[in-house]
Amino acid sequence: MNNIILKTLKFLNRIFSYLNGKTNTLINKRNYTDSIKISEIEYNTNGRFYKFYLTNEHLLEHKEALKGLYSSLMNNDKFRDFGFYKIIIITAIVNSSEYNFHHNVLITNNTSFEDYYNEVKDVINSHYGKREGVYLSRGVPLFKVFVWNMDSYRNKHIKLTKSAVKGKVNLPYSKTLNSFALRQTRGFHSKSLKSGFPLVKNKSLFIRFFNNFIKPIKPSNFDSILKGFATMDIETMDYQNKQVTVSISTAYYHAGLKSKIFLLDYNLFKSDSNMAINKLWCDYFNFIKENIHLFDTVFVHNLGSFDGFFLYKALCNNYFNHPDSISTIIDDKNKFIQVSLKINPKQTMVWKDSYRIFPVSLKELCKVFKVDGKFSDYNPLFNNFNLFKDSKLLEVFTQYSLQDSISLFKALDKAQHIYFGDYSVDISTILSTSSLSLKIFRQNFLKKEIPVLKDSEDNFIRRGYFGGATDVYKCYGSYLHYYDVNSLYPFAMLNEMPLEMIKHHKDMSDVKLEDFFGFCLAEISCPNHLKIPLLPYKKDGGTIFPTGNWIGVYFSEELKEVVKHGYKVTLIRGYEFSKANLFNDYIQHFYNIKKFSSGPERFIAKMHLNQLYGVFGRRKDSLQTKLILNSEVGPHLAKYIVKSIIEINEYASVLLIKNNVNSKIIQKLNAFFETDFIHPSPSISLFKVFVWNKENLKKKKIKRTKTIIKKKFFSPVPFL
Repeated sequence: MNNIILKTLKFLNRIFSYLNGKTNTLINKRNYTDSIKISEIEYNTNGRFYKFYLTNEHLLEHKEALKGLYSSLMNNDKFRDFGFYKIIIITAIVNSSEYNFHHNVLITNNTSFEDYYNEVKDVINSHYGKREGVYLSRGVPLFKVFVWNMDSYRNKHIKLTKSAVKGKVNLPYSKTLNSFALRQTRGFHSKSLKSGFPLVKNKSLFIRFFNNFIKPIKPSNFDSILKGFATMDIETMDYQNKQVTVSISTAYYHAGLKSKIFLLDYNLFKSDSNMAINKLWCDYFNFIKENIHLFDTVFVHNLGSFDGFFLYKALCNNYFNHPDSISTIIDDKNKFIQVSLKINPKQTMVWKDSYRIFPVSLKELCKVFKVDGKFSDYNPLFNNFNLFKDSKLLEVFTQYSLQDSISLFKALDKAQHIYFGDYSVDISTILSTSSLSLKIFRQNFLKKEIPVLKDSEDNFIRRGYFGGATDVYKCYGSYLHYYDVNSLYPFAMLNEMPLEMIKHHKDMSDVKLEDFFGFCLAEISCPNHLKIPLLPYKKDGGTIFPTGNWIGVYFSEELKEVVKHGYKVTLIRGYEFSKANLFNDYIQHFYNIKKFSSGPERFIAKMHLNQLYGVFGRRKDSLQTKLILNSEVGPHLAKYIVKSIIEINEYASVLLIKNNVNSKIIQKLNAFFETDFIHPSPSISLFKVFVWNKENLKKKKIKRTKTIIKKKFFSPVPFL
């Protein structure tokens, strides 16, 4: 009887899936518009994946952009015929730079748009806006969609291990390509101390955790001497609709300011373009290795995107057989923070982005530090390979290419001496403005230890972490007075800050708000008549300021203020903290410099006033970069959250992987495991049976396990 019921349910499931698929197909055809068109389709034979390029002529945004992408793909025969189960990753291309639009998502030919949108809406919505770190303030003109056929991965029973759930990723090892992974831990993540992955030679530029405390840096650990550094800049030309490197310039100090340029061998380029480009980079890397005794840090004022991509791709090509010698740190916007090349067991060359330290244009940077900048403007003829046939034009191009490296070196050299003289900090040992601010704070102003939050505490408090409000006004007015708040964030930092967690309140029904200092989950009631609501609330990936009733996490001092305006607050649970004035000396120091100084001193003071606070709110996200063969991408997509893909060549790519498993994809790919187990089919070739001694378990707590058998393979079941 049970056997008949199971067969009937499976048959009905097939019928329902078939009808659902036909219905979605008809809906997609009926709703199809050419608002986003497929302009090009490429197939990678080594990786066995498709790349669809789609143009967004009307610059659609948010949900409408995703709907246009979905509609065009679902109505394309090549896309639909490329397997029933597919994993897709979408990249946004803006001004020749590539950004992640959404991570790997498993869909089928029957997946409705709403189901697809619900999978990625939070990621999509986070891309649009005008706040810091958002790159899609307008529509994306071009999308690139990677598509993999996942039918062969159905019912493989991909393991969801305990260690993977906790974030300990053990990625498959490649025999054909010695793949590597470098964990990049952002913000205050105490696990980074135990990871065993030294990110750079000088560890002092990162936060050191001793017993989960951020401690002052002792004077004995201050930077004692200035390290040598170099600068680099590249120039590119358009070749077959792609940018290729044609020159690499560098400046450094050796008994005076020195500079050097490497130019593309045009004669070789005409016969073999790839060999010519590789030779150009190989000459530069050989120069770097020969001069590592002079400098081991190279600053690039655009490493984050343009220059970093060319550099990293060149390193991967030149050191393809030694991938473990290359390491990177990449942020969540796919921008390079650092690229490293291990020259030998004791020496490593590191490229860093000077724009992350001084986030202004090179022209403005030279102006701030009062050094000579560019002395000639860009000539459109520099984007034509004919310049290699014109010796005079080539000489002008050479001088133009050198001036960026030289002017950047002069500005950074002056900045290095200012910071070292005033704060005993060498800028060549840090990665960003925020890490520079933190190092100055810890060496010169921090007087007490700051506890590091546990993961559970951080996750709870982060629910109350909001961006600022944005208002839109019509541009009209008369007899107006303009007001600006002077150093608003630094002023807020003068207040007492939460320091040490005193108590975790699981029930706050007996706790009064006026007696509590910390973060709490609370029931909020906002008067409907309030014209400008004050408390934010996260909804559908965005932040709103509602009236009515809701539940959220907030800081106690924020709640105390809104109560004065008619809000009602009922405390539920939370974390209580002690109070401390942590930043007063730091703020007063830089505010006085900003108020009474000019030139570089004022620029430095203003920058550090607005950078320190943000570093304490950084996420704990762990990211990995992994260089693998294109043929190995599929298994990674089936198990991990792959944020983005950087194509190195037709054989290899770099994956940007979040440090946890993609449980949604695993569950979908294993969806029919239990059903097939209850009703075995001839395709089951191997059972693993676990046997326990019942007597030994009587006195122990038994945990439920889902792993009862392990299947070697199942035939694909093309329905869901």
